[in-house]
Amino acid sequence: MKRKIKVVHIYLLTFLLFYFGIFILLQNVPGLNYFAIVLVMTALLFSCVPDALINLELMHINICWYKSDLITKMIVFMLTYFYLKNFTYPEIFLLIIGLSIINVVSAFMIWREVKNVSLSADEIKEKLQQVNDEKTAQVLPYLAGYSICAAFFANMQDFFGEILICGIIYLFVNVYIVEKIIFVLKNNGIKSVNKYRVIFWLIHILNMIFAIGKYDMMCYFMAGDYWMICLDLLNKNKTAIVKEKKSS
Repeated sequence: MKRKIKVVHIYLLTFLLFYFGIFILLQNVPGLNYFAIVLVMTALLFSCVPDALINLELMHINICWYKSDLITKMIVFMLTYFYLKNFTYPEIFLLIIGLSIINVVSAFMIWREVKNVSLSADEIKEKLQQVNDEKTAQVLPYLAGYSICAAFFANMQDFFGEILICGIIYLFVNVYIVEKIIFVLKNNGIKSVNKYRVIFWLIHILNMIFAIGKYDMMCYFMAGDYWMICLDLLNKNKTAIVKEKKSS
């Protein structure tokens, strides 16, 4: 008999690890912050497991609760990150607490829906083999190129001349990458390409602002959003935050 894993166990573990990491960060103990960030980022990564299972039709839960859970966690982490970056206002701290309480509600609703779901590695492997990743392969080089460029720009901010030169290069790279991605989207039946062009550029501009302000962690979040929006569109994922309108 194939050994099955209860999805709820993975979900609850990531939930507890996430808030344990947030708790350590809020204590702001020198030497532990890096460990806490790794813990939180790992928990966020595993929090995306339901995303894949929903889109592979291996699990059926309310997508609104799933989105609420993931987005709330991301906002809690970003607010904690800003709080530690000298934005130590009590209002931000109270907002972190308030959103965490809201997250407990969405986590409870998800727990109710997945508590009896068990999956084996073979079931997941079989579903993955049915997925056509040709569309994903077309954009992966561009997404990887954007991420590498974003990482370089986020870490090369020592003086004004460097910011200016790297910023110009980064802009031209994004011009090339956005148009290549838009070309792939068009070829795969996505019609509202101008809307997505604007979204990609907004993410890029925010990324540059965060990089110049030395908010490097936010740059990685923005690059992750770039990936997520593009891949969700191409694969028409049910959990996509930005969706293509169905033609009537």
